[in-house]
Amino acid sequence: QYILISFHLTDPKKNTKRRLKKRLERKQLERYEEFQRLKSYLQQNISMEDSASICKLGLAELAGQIGKGEISAVKSLHAFMLKALLQSEKLNCVTDFNPGALGIAEDLDNKFQDTDAVLVIMMECIHF
Repeated sequence: QYILISFHLTDPKKNTKRRLKKRLERKQLERYEEFQRLKSYLQQNISMEDSASICKLGLAELAGQIGKGEISAVKSLHAFMLKALLQSEKLNCVTDFNPGALGIAEDLDNKFQDTDAVLVIMMECIHF
């Protein structure tokens, strides 16, 4: 009597690649959904026209307007985040946003009304 036993060994490399591919696809979907929620939130808080006009300002001019209270730091943050999201839809160039950015912008609005202080803090937030 013979019993035929059949089993398939999977190649660990293929299995790992498959799991990594599924994980990557899941993360990409999560990122896409998060960006869509963020885009919707931003579009409710700032118009495309306001966003475009803020994003056209130079750093010193933007800091001056924030320092004078003409533009809030939160509004300028929203403008640049919206612009980044719109560009990322075309170029896939944004991976994530600084989770502390809104807190920094709110602090600027609440504590600093000095143009020089705003400019220094804004420059510290820009990473090249």
